Amino acid sequence: DIFDLISKIENIPINSAQLFQKAYDLFSVDIDEESNFSKPKNEKEKRLTKGKKNYSEYLKKCKTNVYKTRYFLERGLSWETVDEYDLGYDVEKKQVVIPYDKSMTYYIGRNTYKDKQKRGYFKPRSEDAGEEPLYNGNALYGDGSYVFVVEGQLDALSLMEIGEKSVIGLNSSQNIQKLVNQLKNRPIDKTLILALDNDEAGHNATKKLVHELEQMNILYLCSEICGKYKDPNEALCKERDGFVADVNRAIENSSDVESYTSQLNEKNRQEYINNA
Repeated sequence: DIFDLISKIENIPINSAQLFQKAYDLFSVDIDEESNFSKPKNEKEKRLTKGKKNYSEYLKKCKTNVYKTRYFLERGLSWETVDEYDLGYDVEKKQVVIPYDKSMTYYIGRNTYKDKQKRGYFKPRSEDAGEEPLYNGNALYGDGSYVFVVEGQLDALSLMEIGEKSVIGLNSSQNIQKLVNQLKNRPIDKTLILALDNDEAGHNATKKLVHELEQMNILYLCSEICGKYKDPNEALCKERDGFVADVNRAIENSSDVESYTSQLNEKNRQEYINNA
């Protein structure tokens, strides 16, 4: 069969994780649970199958078709931002695609159906692309003294739209620990400007992240760039000028975060006394 052929040509042991990966890379062969082909049995073997696939050709094709959807424009992004960050559109699946960085090794697809019940997301299998990274995660280690932390990819792109490239996306409020683990493994000397969603889940995630950052002695600032809106993207779409002003204010406050935090705590204390 196909596995015997690949084994002989590539000199790869039969019933090995490497053989499975090679078959998938060459022919997109998938194996069902009843196959006698053995899947990786331990963590070392599993790691051999991770992070191998590059989606650059697929994503480049999607980028050439991005003009066939107005989705990104309707989310407040310009064609310049769409082009700079390689955003695309899969015509057959009717979904927009957002690469996580220039390496083209991970992306998310979001379908564009009008019916909310049909809306959904697509992410590559961990067996193909490895663990989902932070969106634009390299910004943590770039130039500058601060980095914005938001939830979604579109929230990060909203900041990029107004020229702010020092931003990462958690991809979900549930991914706080992923950021924490990365900071423990590779610390930073920056102020994190926290701008998670303006809802219960976002507020709870912010509290959890603040607790972890204080344990690691990492400076942070809880910003209000969402204003009265749910998230940065909605703020961009509905009140762009106000969003820009709030972002600039957060950056200014981050330059002396210790003084700003002290003033904010005193303000909150006075409000508590006045309302008591």
